[in-house]
Amino acid sequence: MATLHKTVHIARPVDEVWNVVGDIGGIAAWFRGIDASRVEGNKRLCDFEGGFSLEEEIVFVDDANHRYQYRITDGPFSATHHLATVEVTPAGEGARVAWTVEVEPDELAGMMDKTFERALPALRQTLETPAQGTTELRG
Repeated sequence: MATLHKTVHIARPVDEVWNVVGDIGGIAAWFRGIDASRVEGNKRLCDFEGGFSLEEEIVFVDDANHRYQYRITDGPFSATHHLATVEVTPAGEGARVAWTVEVEPDELAGMMDKTFERALPALRQTLETPAQGTTELRG
């Protein structure tokens, strides 16, 4: 089983970062390559630019500790195991977002690695670039 661990530092308070990262259904707002996303019950459904979709089961959400976990349950590739943990923690004067993924077969790790290499900088850009005319991140 392969394990990926990616992090990004964001120069915003933890609670502000969690407001975006912890909005599980709103991942399409910042995750490059996802056209649309929504939550139905304990499932997150993501539609990607390439015309494919993923269904993910939300295992748990811990707002107090700024952490959630999910697993892919349906999609275009055959993962025999997938479990991802997303966590936001204090780091200096900002926050650290850590994304850890366990995946099998190991060959899927390379594709996922490239995806997160694009997604986490996009998250940082989304959060560190103030919207024109406002300092609010979400309404």
